[in-house]
Amino acid sequence: MKEIFQSISRREKMMLYVLLCFLLVMGGWFGFVKPQLDTYQHNREKIDKKNIELNELNNKLDLYQNAFNQLLSQQDNHKKLTKRYYLKTSNVSLSRTVTSLIILHTLKPVSLNMTSGQRETNDAENVSQKSLPKNITLNTISIICDGDPKSCMKFIDDMRKTLSSAYLSSFSYISLGANSSTRFNIVFEVYMIKE
Repeated sequence: MKEIFQSISRREKMMLYVLLCFLLVMGGWFGFVKPQLDTYQHNREKIDKKNIELNELNNKLDLYQNAFNQLLSQQDNHKKLTKRYYLKTSNVSLSRTVTSLIILHTLKPVSLNMTSGQRETNDAENVSQKSLPKNITLNTISIICDGDPKSCMKFIDDMRKTLSSAYLSSFSYISLGANSSTRFNIVFEVYMIKE
């Protein structure tokens, strides 16, 4: 082998050295560096996936740790909302309350009409409104009664105090003439909540 190497020209020796160096570099690249780079890239992708999972778990942990505070906040909001509305009662009970207030203010009841349901459109403005939530009902109380204006105004004030979610929807009156009595037509909207 030594004899063959000595018999070749200097130029061929140089080409063999270059070829040998090239083969060493390529063998090192494919035998050592490339597998290490592939392993590094694979591990990098695993680390990125694990970091994403870690972030998701941290977010879930934050939600879990704040769940109790959110529950307390929701319960507080629920209490505030239920204070704004009159608790759901039967029409009979509501009728008794209204009738007792009418009599208490020395008004003479002529008619008392109650309807329950949900308003979906406002006919006066022809504007569509959202319907009420399922746990809130709207009772409309139409009252026709006779009496003096001061008693009627006190009655309306007491209705608002007694039924916290009662809103005066309509009010009109007609003078009945000689006996100085006035006929009042009053419409209340009472929003009630079912717990």
